[in-house]
Formats: sequence, structure tokens, C-alpha cells
Amino acid sequence: MPENPDPLADLQRQRELASRQLAELNRQIEAAKAAQTAGVQSPAPGDASAPPTGATGDTASLYTPDPAGAHASTRRGCFLYAAGLVALVLALLAAIYLIWYRDRPLIFVDQKAPPAAAKPAPAEPSKK
Repeated sequence: MPENPDPLADLQRQRELASRQLAELNRQIEAAKAAQTAGVQSPAPGDASAPPTGATGDTASLYTPDPAGAHASTRRGCFLYAAGLVALVLALLAAIYLIWYRDRPLIFVDQKAPPAAAKPAPAEPSKK
């Protein structure tokens, strides 16, 4: 890592950045205190850095796990995956049947129809 030729300028730049960050944090703290004393639970409308809050204003409740909901959604996902897999296999079997066995039906065969007869022998020419 190359050394900075002017470490004093670099340190002064870092101090300026730190003071800007500290000033921003102080503004956010003051805004939060004012909102808390006024009874307002939601952040200011243009404040994109504030985390979303629930109906009660409790941010921690948004991030707590829901085991029952996770179980239900996992189960639903597995059933959907299994149904999709069954549909895919059935579609594959139908495609194979329709492509390669269309001329020799394996199902829906008319049982009353006589079997295909062998070709009749060619008639011998008559002798005159």
C-alpha cells in the first residue's frame, strides 16, 4: 500500500468527514426525540433512512420470526413443487405417446374391431 505523501491533509479530510457524520447523527437524534415527545411514531415523510415501523410503532416485531407462517409457506411450496413435478412427468409421457406411438395406439383401442388381417395372397393369373 503506497504511503500518502501528505498525511496531514489526509487526516484533516478524515476529520471533516467524521464531523459531518456526527452532525448528521445529532440531527437524527434530535428529530427522534422531538417525534417521541410529540407522540408521533412514524418517521418524516421524506426520510428514506428510517426503518419501517409496524402499526404499534414497534420495529422489533417486524423482524421476529414467525414459525407457524414459515411452516405453512414451506408446506405450500412443497405441495406446489410436487404438483408441478407430477404435471411435468405426465406431460412428458403424453408427448412420448403422441409422438412415437400415435400409429400404434396402446390405449382406447376398439375391442370389437377385428384384428388387422394379413395381406391376402396375390391372385394367380388365369391360364387360358
